[in-house]
Amino acid sequence: MAYLPEYLDFVMDSINLEYYNPAGLSMFELGNQRFIGGEFTTGKQHFEHIGMKHTSVDLNGQDGALQLDLRQPELFYQFRCGYDVLTNLGTSEHVEPIDKQYECFSIIHDVVKPGGIMIHMVPDVEELDNSGAWKNHCSIYYRKEFFTHLAESCNYTILESKVIFGLRSVVLRKETAISFTTNRNIFNSVELRL
Repeated sequence: MAYLPEYLDFVMDSINLEYYNPAGLSMFELGNQRFIGGEFTTGKQHFEHIGMKHTSVDLNGQDGALQLDLRQPELFYQFRCGYDVLTNLGTSEHVEPIDKQYECFSIIHDVVKPGGIMIHMVPDVEELDNSGAWKNHCSIYYRKEFFTHLAESCNYTILESKVIFGLRSVVLRKETAISFTTNRNIFNSVELRL
């Protein structure tokens, strides 16, 4: 998914509310995110320009992204508890098969520092059902309850949860350095739609 101005506003507002100044923060970006219009071509260029230490991962390995697979947690041990901010803008819904969602979200959990935030913008099940939002974009859609259950299981605080252009837009703060949940049942509110 590419950054629209509204997506960037959500990300920057979330970062600024939590940290006040992004300079010097470390960011882990899922996907090789590109900009639509504006001064910069990629998320990496934008976030480095404002002084963030930026790492992106994408199977395509383009634009400085590390070519890593979000279904293989062992590839991410080097990043453990290393980042203040993680963004997942339209990436996790492409991690298939659906049972690999657990591995993807365990990676997300593991790379963020205690006190760090995770910013998700992913296709919403209710928006798909009610208005056809993001139909045929992917086969995995998320419910608000998924993030509620994830927060309860992993000791996250939900700082924001709303819908923007059919995307479930959620900001979670990781409160402590506990292990990722072993409860795979919370992933039942992630839906496969073919």
